[in-house]
Amino acid sequence: MRRWAGILGLLLLVTGCSSKFAYNNLDWISYWYIDDYIDLSRLQKQQVDKKLNLWLSWHRKEELARYKQQLETLKSLRYQGPLTAGQWLEQFEQGREHWYRFRDRVIPDLVSLAHLISDEQVDSIFAELDKQNNKSIKRRQDKSANEKLEERIEDTRENIEEFVGHLNAKQLDMIQQAAPQFNSAFKAWIAYRQAFQQACKEMLLQREKMADFDQQFLHLLGHPEEFQDQSFISLVEQNRMLYARLVADIDQTLTPAQVAKLNRELDDLIEDLDDLIQH
Repeated sequence: MRRWAGILGLLLLVTGCSSKFAYNNLDWISYWYIDDYIDLSRLQKQQVDKKLNLWLSWHRKEELARYKQQLETLKSLRYQGPLTAGQWLEQFEQGREHWYRFRDRVIPDLVSLAHLISDEQVDSIFAELDKQNNKSIKRRQDKSANEKLEERIEDTRENIEEFVGHLNAKQLDMIQQAAPQFNSAFKAWIAYRQAFQQACKEMLLQREKMADFDQQFLHLLGHPEEFQDQSFISLVEQNRMLYARLVADIDQTLTPAQVAKLNRELDDLIEDLDDLIQH
């Protein structure tokens, strides 16, 4: 459910002044995250810097305008009245397409960078990923069914209130009634994540022995869905549709003050995107 919590999640880096600062400094902020996985040599950092600059330049020139266009379309649709579940699903799909374009843009560069890292660095990357997976599993195991449900309700409430402000009793009840209908995809998700990561690790450790490594690794990174079983795909799709219906139902109940808050949020996001595009 959290995956679909907020159509505007694709704009995390451009919501507010602090986030605009983050976007404008992603080149060096990225190293905070990279350092958790791997210690890069000076030569490797130089190569990563080149790729990061290319990615950021492309993203600013081409992708931010797409985000702005989606927000302007959403704003126009909202002026006509509440959106249907089908319309919200279309917005979700556009958000997913933004991610796919980014993924397709950076994967060829990731393949070329793969030749620069050592086997020890490969082990370091996947040891940290394993650590993260185990933490996620442990956190999940430590929570009761009721705690998981309460967390789902709270997450949903916070995500919706971020854009429309305080929810009234009727709207909160809608969330509480809908939350138990969602099915957890965690087990299927973690199994998919582990299988995909293991395949990446094995291929990287064999890269010098594979004549067609670039082609094989490019395909692997570009088609992670091949590691998703049908149960996972079905659960995600069911939850996606449930969330769209919930958002559409709440959209029907928005008060004038909540609609005004949503419009202000959209305007602010569009303005932030304009600033980032121009600078």
